[in-house]
Amino acid sequence: MAKRIVWTGQAKADIRGMEQPVAIQILKTLGRYVFTGEGATKQLRGITPPMIRLRAQNHRVFFARA
Repeated sequence: MAKRIVWTGQAKADIRGMEQPVAIQILKTLGRYVFTGEGATKQLRGITPPMIRLRAQNHRVFFARA
């Protein structure tokens, strides 16, 4: 079963404010992670709640697992 994504208002604004090719690449990378679990992820330490970083070329997506 695929994971569910819940976007914050700031995350929505950030992705809308990017150049379209960059936003599309980030969304593709995030989609691949959601459906397959593949991606360059790293568990961040010393942060509460625990966060994960997903690399999308020169950009980073930070999220928490529910």
